[in-house]
Amino acid sequence: MAEQMGLEFNDRWRDAQISASVRKEVRAVVEEVGVKVVAADLDHGHSTLSQKLEEHERHYLRLDELVAIMRRDSTGRILRTLANALGFEVTKRRELTAAEKLERIDSVLDQNPELAKVIRDKAFGRSV
Repeated sequence: MAEQMGLEFNDRWRDAQISASVRKEVRAVVEEVGVKVVAADLDHGHSTLSQKLEEHERHYLRLDELVAIMRRDSTGRILRTLANALGFEVTKRRELTAAEKLERIDSVLDQNPELAKVIRDKAFGRSV
C-alpha cells in the first residue's frame, strides 16, 4: 500500500511538472501572438485571459481554449513540450504530392457518384 501511495505521489508530481512546462509555453505563445489577439480569439477580456493563464481565483484555461491557443502556435512548441514530456515525438506532416492529393480527392468523390460525375464533367470540359 505504501508503495502504491509513493507511485501516486510521483505521478502527481510529474504531472504537475509537465503542466508547469506546458503552461510556460502557453504563456510564451500568448505573449508572442499578443494577449489582446488571443483574448479576442477566445472571446475574453484581456484581464480574464491573464487570470486564466496565472490560474487566479479558480480561473482555469479550458481545453477548447488551449486548442485555440495551440492553433496560434506556429512553431508547435506547446504540442512538442507535452509530447516530449510524455515520451512522444512530434514531426511536421510532409506536404502531399499532386498525385496523393488527387487520390484523396477521388476517394472522397467516389463516395458520391452523382456529384463526382458533375464535378469531373465540369473539370474536364464536358457539357453537364
